[in-house]
Amino acid sequence: MDSEQPPVTAQKTPGDFAPKLAQLTDEVLFGDVWERPELSKRDRSHNPYPESLCWRCAHHRVVNGARSVFVMCSALAVRYPRQPVAACPAFEPPPPPPAR
Repeated sequence: MDSEQPPVTAQKTPGDFAPKLAQLTDEVLFGDVWERPELSKRDRSHNPYPESLCWRCAHHRVVNGARSVFVMCSALAVRYPRQPVAACPAFEPPPPPPAR
């Protein structure tokens, strides 16, 4: 009765059954989003939603709790918007970094 069962779908990697999803995840989330210069390495490593619009907004602040990292918005009535945010009426891109 120790015959090996084939893995169920949930045990397979996403690339096995959704190769395009795996490709987009690698290219967009871990490529374009992860390498944005406006995110510090600390923010990137604590960011569970790198695709969220908040991380690219001038109004965002990172608040570190005892075991969690929160994104606070200084422009909205809801100070801690539920992540990830795809659209926001208060979104403003951050100012460009100073020239060297």
